[in-house]
Amino acid sequence: MNHTEKGKKTIIWGACMALLLALTIPGVHAAGVDLTTAETGTVNGDIAILPGIMWNTSWTTPGGVVVTQDYVLPAFDTVQWARLYVSVYCGSTSGARETFVNISLDGDGDGTYTPLADEYLNSTDMDVLPDRPYITRESSNYVMWYDVTDAITASTPSVQVNTTGSFDGRVKAVTLVVAYNDGREQTVDYWVNQGHYNGNDGNTVFDASALTEEWLAADVTCLFLSSDSSDCTRYTLNDINLTETDGGKVTYSGYRILDAKDAMETGANTFAWPGAGNYYRIPLAVLAVTSGPAPDLEVTAVVTNSDEYFAHEPNWIKAAILNNGTADAGAFDVAFTINDAVQTVTVPGGLPAGDTTVVEVTDATDYMLNDRVNVTVTADPDNTITESDETDNRAVLNATVVYNGYKGKRFTDGEDIETRISHDGTINCTWSVGDSAYVGGTTHWTEITAGWTAEEMAVPANATLRDVRLYVPYTWDKNAVMPDTVTLTFNGNETAYAAHYADQKSYGTSYPYGMLVYNVTSLFSPDGNTAVLTKAEASTEVSMRGMTLVAVYEDAAEPVRSIFINEGFDLLYGDASKSTTPEEATAYAPLGDMDTASVASARLITFAPGANGPEGTLIFNNEVWENVWSYAGTTQIGIDDRQVSRFTQASGNTAAFRSESEYFEAACTILVTEHHTPVSLDIPLSPGWNMVSFPGESGNITLPPEVTDIYSYNTETGRYDPVNRESLTTGTGTAYWVAAGSTCSIGVTGQNQQWYATPAASGWNMVGSLSHTIACSQACTNPTGALGNAYYTYNPSEGRYDSVTDFIPGRGYWVSAMQDCQLILE
Repeated sequence: MNHTEKGKKTIIWGACMALLLALTIPGVHAAGVDLTTAETGTVNGDIAILPGIMWNTSWTTPGGVVVTQDYVLPAFDTVQWARLYVSVYCGSTSGARETFVNISLDGDGDGTYTPLADEYLNSTDMDVLPDRPYITRESSNYVMWYDVTDAITASTPSVQVNTTGSFDGRVKAVTLVVAYNDGREQTVDYWVNQGHYNGNDGNTVFDASALTEEWLAADVTCLFLSSDSSDCTRYTLNDINLTETDGGKVTYSGYRILDAKDAMETGANTFAWPGAGNYYRIPLAVLAVTSGPAPDLEVTAVVTNSDEYFAHEPNWIKAAILNNGTADAGAFDVAFTINDAVQTVTVPGGLPAGDTTVVEVTDATDYMLNDRVNVTVTADPDNTITESDETDNRAVLNATVVYNGYKGKRFTDGEDIETRISHDGTINCTWSVGDSAYVGGTTHWTEITAGWTAEEMAVPANATLRDVRLYVPYTWDKNAVMPDTVTLTFNGNETAYAAHYADQKSYGTSYPYGMLVYNVTSLFSPDGNTAVLTKAEASTEVSMRGMTLVAVYEDAAEPVRSIFINEGFDLLYGDASKSTTPEEATAYAPLGDMDTASVASARLITFAPGANGPEGTLIFNNEVWENVWSYAGTTQIGIDDRQVSRFTQASGNTAAFRSESEYFEAACTILVTEHHTPVSLDIPLSPGWNMVSFPGESGNITLPPEVTDIYSYNTETGRYDPVNRESLTTGTGTAYWVAAGSTCSIGVTGQNQQWYATPAASGWNMVGSLSHTIACSQACTNPTGALGNAYYTYNPSEGRYDSVTDFIPGRGYWVSAMQDCQLILE
């Protein structure tokens, strides 16, 4: 029933007065106007009550206000019924006060407002106004209503209320009620009861006699006008207290949404507000009852990474949500409450009946070992979905934080592979696994013997032993065998372990892995050595990876070196299946600072028990090598021994073991740095052309007067370019053609050169040598595999090229490359 014609500013009294007067006038008495049912119906959708409560704290008298109330409705197909309720304060509890109310509506959301009503009020009439049955007054409050069913065509309507010129005219509420269809299978039966009741002794009846099936949900929404002291603290339906599920309150108006499902009956349902104050006024109450097919969102599982909560890392949490109902669910949220923090994930597409979806969040908290974490997952935490069962929307996971032992120990509060021993002097080291072998725990072994021949651990006759260490790694210690139920004899002498390092997975089924270290310096024999490991109980199980013997010795014939031995133990596996990444599954061996100017070469030896394939990634400073370790002999100990001279740095040298979907352990690094020593070299020249190079670092070149011409090879032009003798330097890795008038020699002095890296072009290149003889097979390239397999030098006495297998100091060589690359000799 429209009280206004769209496009006109005033109410068309003649057209609608008869209809207005034909309305059933609610009961009127001292307590005001009873709430009676003004509209009832059924929709395949819902009824939206948009309260629009407000209060204007400052105004002028006479003055009035201009307010705009915007609304957002759910998407709908059709509007079945809609009504607008406006409450205006006149400024007097009983007297006549001029009140102007001009109302405009934008029903299609296009920003253009169409006049809906233009009211002038100035009388002492109370209850239902005699000439306008759509307006009521109780005390100082006017409430007026307007049918806007045909005007609401969009989900974003808006209303403007202008009370300019009024004695007071402040607005308490602009409430829009819309019953709409949206095509859902569920039905909503609704009853809209309106009036204007004063006090706490009132009630209103919703006649639900027509309901024929069980309902999924029922709620009552009421609009009230009151101060805080007159608010209502208790609502009932059929004398059963109702629980508030939502609501809001401003200074003199508010609304409540009350869960009425369990109090609801088929037949007459009496809604009352016995908890209200004396000046509590209620103009509107709406009952909505939902029936029909319904979704049922059930949290069926909550899981974490590897079913654990890990320390010092982000932990992901996944929840499986099943729609166990008979209707599809629309968009809904899933709330993850993690201790006191809440993360919310939206399922924007909803969930069809019978389907399951998995949602995930990440908890970035840095937890400590043994911290407690309580996770509660709630589907549809705001109850936006009407469900057949609201009791299964929640699941709880309680966890105690553990370490993920597959990560490097920097993630488990453990130690790096630390430097335990260092040596300086004219020293060197040697290592061997001898004839040691892997022995499985299921063999129930009691004694394991390993031997090393004199040749396998060759130490010069006049050398002095600095340090001899025996490394004995193990795995799957199922019965706490290590370290105290085994004994070791070395060359017949029982010796105690000097160190024991261990690690384990630390969650689920977890057995220790580790390594025993024995100092056998005083027991070592240059003629051969034997170690015997004995286990006390045959019934116990522990698997032995093998044994590695390392000897550091001093010999005056050796160059000056520094040797750093790092020991530890770190179980690694970098793969998502273990909730790790390769970056996390990394063990570090800090090697400290070094005077790179004094270091001629650097050699890095690494022990990685369990690494075979080859497999595993080795990192030294910024250089990375992949597929590094393979088992040595018949052991299960991966050992790598390589030059790292080119990658040393002045500070923060670090070696690292990294797993990329490989199981292995990091156990030991040995860094051997050789210091520069002075060298001098005489390079003989024959009459005519000679192919030479000038190895050495920070060196000097002395050219005899017999040298007449010097040329270098230009790989870009394929021609020889003359070289100014003053521009010659040592250590460049370049070779030259040098012409001599007669037999003579070139003198080179400087520091010994152990390596160089020089650009090489596709085709033939003239390259130099090092300060010591090195096999041609040790030449390598970046990218790898770019060299041919032929090496030549010029024989001046015969006037021909000779094929060679070694690079000899002072000579020059032809080397072929199959592509542009960097040639590395070390």
